[in-house]
Amino acid sequence: MKRAKRLLTWVVVLCPLIGWSAQAFAGDAAVQVRPQKHLVGVLQSGFSAIGGETTGWMLVRARARAVEVDISACSARAQAVEGLRVIVSGYWETRCYVERGPVRVFVAKRIKLIRHATGHDPRASASTPRIAILTA
Repeated sequence: MKRAKRLLTWVVVLCPLIGWSAQAFAGDAAVQVRPQKHLVGVLQSGFSAIGGETTGWMLVRARARAVEVDISACSARAQAVEGLRVIVSGYWETRCYVERGPVRVFVAKRIKLIRHATGHDPRASASTPRIAILTA
């Protein structure tokens, strides 16, 4: 009985670490379709959190809470439009961090710059402070 518990503990700990899951063995039937969402705000980098558990990027929205954004799929584009108002297309994902616990992160698949019809520099309206408190 003691040996079975120890084996079960190792399976529970090691399988996620090496990427094994029920979906990995299910084949194409387990492909998950995530609904695309679109968020608007000022994209900013340079954020940090306890234990380094953050993507470092936030989308600061006008009338809503700032959102942590994973820009790994479009990092070159994100760096090009940092500090500007953008439309970020992607999906929501919950990440489980050791220090912060479960955190909702918006995984960006596409970033589009919002161009102003007035022709003024959009960087002038992006004067949002870079201090944010990241909580679970």
